[in-house]
Amino acid sequence: HHHLVHEGGWTLWRATDGRLYLTNPSGQLVAVTPHGRAIDLDDPPPAPPSPPPRRPGELRFLTPRERAARVAERERRRQEADRRAAEAAADAEPLPTRGRAVFGPHAHPHRHPAHGHPPRHGPPAA
Repeated sequence: HHHLVHEGGWTLWRATDGRLYLTNPSGQLVAVTPHGRAIDLDDPPPAPPSPPPRRPGELRFLTPRERAARVAERERRRQEADRRAAEAAADAEPLPTRGRAVFGPHAHPHRHPAHGHPPRHGPPAA
């Protein structure tokens, strides 16, 4: 069924009301029944609502030009968001602090090996 549905032109979708719709490659609606239920091939499928509901956002492949435009638009939006964030950070008032808060390996520079001191007190490890 996979090749028939995905490569043979068949279309299957679920409407917003939960009902499933199946169309053959010519666009005709085909009956859909619950699993295990017999289908009478002589009976026509039930009448769909007119027109059958379409899937939101019809799926299709993008052309190279459309794909490039989409990538460029995403990049433009990202740069705009970065610019706004930088402006907001530059305009922000510094928070009042008491004392000095330092985090990371330089929190205690007298204990850091980069400053010519061993990382801990006592004799160097043998």
